Amino acid sequence: STFEMNVRGTWNVLEAARKKGRTERVVIASSDKAYGQHEPPYVESMALRGSYPYDVSKSCADLIAMSYFQSYALPVTVVRCSNLYGAGDLNWSRIIPRTIRLAIKKDVELKLRGRGLMKRDYMHVDDAVSAYLAVASNPVAIGKSYNFGFGEPVSVSSVVQTTLDMLGYNGAPPAISPDGENEIADQWMDCSRANVDLGWMPVHDLRAGLGKTIQWYRDYFKA
Repeated sequence: STFEMNVRGTWNVLEAARKKGRTERVVIASSDKAYGQHEPPYVESMALRGSYPYDVSKSCADLIAMSYFQSYALPVTVVRCSNLYGAGDLNWSRIIPRTIRLAIKKDVELKLRGRGLMKRDYMHVDDAVSAYLAVASNPVAIGKSYNFGFGEPVSVSSVVQTTLDMLGYNGAPPAISPDGENEIADQWMDCSRANVDLGWMPVHDLRAGLGKTIQWYRDYFKA
């Protein structure tokens, strides 16, 4: 299903845009996972070498997209975002929504894979929206890929603890699990190209972004 969605789905959209003609822009929603395993920070010139199914599907989608740009001059841009969080995310398997739900509702358990040591860069969804708008509105972005993130990697356990502290949670700590061998240990990106080409900068640090996110979930659960 991952390959069907990310590989065939991307190809279908690109082919439809090619056949339609006069397409103003196709923006591919990729991920930092497309790079696979490298020494961070990742830059856009690095090879795409995903190993696990999701990572491979994103690597493939990016390569297919650039093929349509090179072969058919389709105005494609690839956007690679770091880990997103923010209002409206009801996928309770994701670390930030689940942590907030644990603290507010106390009806879920939380287990930190990889003992919570994996480092990721977290970007608030509002900054992701501004990134997509910056790409879609600027012709200089055509035929290029861009990294978008806040640029400050933190461990999973640190994100969880910060979230729980901001919520005033004083219950049992999350369980620690050694699982997670099929995940890249440390992953974050250099966003200099977006800063230079597009004038884009994120505005939400982790605490500011979590503050807005926590308030949304408080209102959601209250309702």
